[in-house]
Amino acid sequence: MSLCDACKQFRLDRLSDSSEGRISYPLPDVRTAATAGCNFCNLLWSSLGYLSENNQARVLKAEADLCIHLEPHPEHWNYLRHFENIDGLGLLKLDTLIAPKLFTKDSEYEMTDGWPISPSGFEICLAADSGSAAAISQDIKGRYLGPDVYSDQHFLTIQKWLYGCLDHSACGTRWTGERIINPWEAVMPSRCIHITPKRCSLRSTDGIHGAYITLSHRWNDDTKLSITTTDNYEDRERGVWQPTLPSVFRDTLLVAGRLGIQYVWIDSLCIIQNGDGGADLGHEIMKMGQYYQNSLLNIASASNSHQYGLFHPVEPMRQPYNLVRLPYRQINGKRSGYFYAYQRSQTLEAELSEVLRNSQLSMRGWVFQERILTPRTLSFTQAGLTFECQTQMVKKDTEELWINPYAQILQNVKPQLDQSDRQKLDSIGDGWQYLLQWYTEMKLTKPEEDRVKALAGIAGEYRDMLQQFAPGCSSEYISGLWLWDIHQGLLWEHVRPLETLEILAMDITPSWSWASVLARVFWPSRDKAEKACTIVKLTSKGGDTYDVPENIEQAASEGSYHPSFDVDNLYTMLTVRGRIVPIFIGEYLGSQKGKTAAALTGDEHVKPDLWRAVCSLTSPELISGWGSFEQPDIQSRLVPPTKAIVVVALHIATVRNRASMGIQSSFWSTTHKVYRVLFLECVGGQRYRRVGVGRIFEPDLIAEFDEAPEQEIDLV
Repeated sequence: MSLCDACKQFRLDRLSDSSEGRISYPLPDVRTAATAGCNFCNLLWSSLGYLSENNQARVLKAEADLCIHLEPHPEHWNYLRHFENIDGLGLLKLDTLIAPKLFTKDSEYEMTDGWPISPSGFEICLAADSGSAAAISQDIKGRYLGPDVYSDQHFLTIQKWLYGCLDHSACGTRWTGERIINPWEAVMPSRCIHITPKRCSLRSTDGIHGAYITLSHRWNDDTKLSITTTDNYEDRERGVWQPTLPSVFRDTLLVAGRLGIQYVWIDSLCIIQNGDGGADLGHEIMKMGQYYQNSLLNIASASNSHQYGLFHPVEPMRQPYNLVRLPYRQINGKRSGYFYAYQRSQTLEAELSEVLRNSQLSMRGWVFQERILTPRTLSFTQAGLTFECQTQMVKKDTEELWINPYAQILQNVKPQLDQSDRQKLDSIGDGWQYLLQWYTEMKLTKPEEDRVKALAGIAGEYRDMLQQFAPGCSSEYISGLWLWDIHQGLLWEHVRPLETLEILAMDITPSWSWASVLARVFWPSRDKAEKACTIVKLTSKGGDTYDVPENIEQAASEGSYHPSFDVDNLYTMLTVRGRIVPIFIGEYLGSQKGKTAAALTGDEHVKPDLWRAVCSLTSPELISGWGSFEQPDIQSRLVPPTKAIVVVALHIATVRNRASMGIQSSFWSTTHKVYRVLFLECVGGQRYRRVGVGRIFEPDLIAEFDEAPEQEIDLV
């Protein structure tokens, strides 16, 4: 490879804190050397192609006074040096800045002349061969292991990741703070695939202890054909697999074998899927969260293509290009081998967002639970291997680092031990809703069966966490919400236009639950809301009724009230005592009025594009609140010439907000109360379905609520 004289003298030690912290190349020299054939200068010069036209013009106009400055990528650099205690520079990437020669981060150029300019989407990645001086010194942390993810180098990396994670205390701790059992001595799932040198067979574990690997995968035609049934169960115990297992299952067994693990759990193979009336599936599905949580390693088949099984070769477009070999020098300047710089076709964030976070696998509802509960996941993608755990950033097989979205979710889910009891409880409630905001984006093949069930393992962890941190709090879990937090939980709002919403039937999922809407949902900020209604009774789908004690917290703390519903229950009817008032649903508020309404009710964080005006029957010209409606028939009934329809509003909670006002062309009235309400329609007798959620802020309509008598209604 050709290098100019300047690049032949490349010195990494200039990037250290004790030196300049930067390597600078005069831009005219870069252009000249690139034209003359210097590969590294050509790589640097190509960064100008990532600038906007305006910035390109600025750079070329001031070229004589500018340099290309190379600096360590700060996020990766700081993380490695502070959390992995490396001895060397720990370089993975170099940031490219175009600025005047004497540029410093505190210079006038940055503040007044718009320097530096950073080429968007341009990354210089660094790698060193294992065993080279650059690698041994830990000056270069990056590696390139090649496109074959089944190679020896890849499996050495997997073992390094796995055994490194086993030393992380947080990765072996449940949400309650309790230490998870040693994964080498975990209680096995009811059945596992047992790997021996001669065969692989389905085995009932009978409570034995040991290490096992789990698999996260998408079901497809091949995997459906390979399910375990009562008809083939005995054959599989003998190691006879007909039809032949799909490649993704065979590859998982190969990975386990190479890692020295004898047992693998795969849902479709280890749970009887057909022939017993669903008995085994119903029993095992409640244990799946525990199976993933106690596994030594979870393997994720994240490639969108099934052609290659797990071992999808790294796609050519994701392999390094513009590869340049640069001399590596020790601090004394002595040359000691080489390291490599190369360019990506897309940034690491863009690549991993595509192949990991937004992959077809990661968008599955059951997989969400698996990824949240498992301590560590090894993903096989079309861009190579990644490893994520509950402690560190996502690691790629190039050793590059990326923010771990699942670790971030867990940080928002678990309460802080130094919080007060009330703060812990609020934190647990907010964490549940934060988790649901992610989960409700996921897809399910059978949402009518699995919308709540696919969260059962996480809900079980939450119930244990409630009992640990708030023993005086009810841990009753009903259709995806917690009874202790029901006044907040009922206030979910969707973020999708009505025309695209899919609603599950009320006899499957109650209309008041977020699970009834197949769309992403969110909740308002908790604030200091005052409860305005009472849950008096719960009714199961089978008709069993359970009275809710008036002081449920006291009953729970005394041990006289125990949860009546399993964490996978899908249907519950709520009997509520509260105040309801009829209201008009009017036209869409529009952008400006919507923003005003959001400000009045303390909901500025929300985009009110889907809100409609809510008015009292006595003053229909006055906008008294806003409503967000999820039932599609509401939209169809408001098609012109119909301008408004009547529903009832149930007062759920009150928040004390800054001065609020009714909206009219020239009328503003003031109150300090905002009522959080559900909008309902009667479906017969005292039964009502939810049609939307909203706020009331106009004082006369608030007075109507205050004057209305309390009554009992059933929410279905």
